[in-house]
Amino acid sequence: MSSQVVAHKQVVRAYYKALDGGDKAALAALCQPGCTMVQQGTGRVLSVKEYWEFVGTIREVLRGFVHQIDVLVGEGDNVATYGTVQATTRDGKLFKAPFLNLVTFEDGKVVELVAIMDARGE
Repeated sequence: MSSQVVAHKQVVRAYYKALDGGDKAALAALCQPGCTMVQQGTGRVLSVKEYWEFVGTIREVLRGFVHQIDVLVGEGDNVATYGTVQATTRDGKLFKAPFLNLVTFEDGKVVELVAIMDARGE
């Protein structure tokens, strides 16, 4: 595995740590200016600011939002992540949903994240 792929995987882990921890500044620091987040299934392309606002609306409904990474595979400037999102709904029920994200890098920072998630959950 190349040192570039290892570094990209570290950035992806830091990305999820910032996202789950609500650290907007850390998340922004991992991304290139003009970075986009693509929500598959909706066709929405969001800026980092718009993505953070979207995450905020999710956090209002789902508490303790955490990504459990099961598979992290990298090649060149791309890292694919598969895992499960877990949270607690407003009425105290456990929410679990699988996700698959493809992260593309430019100069060591995230330039695009394509997110696929079964939002129906369990």
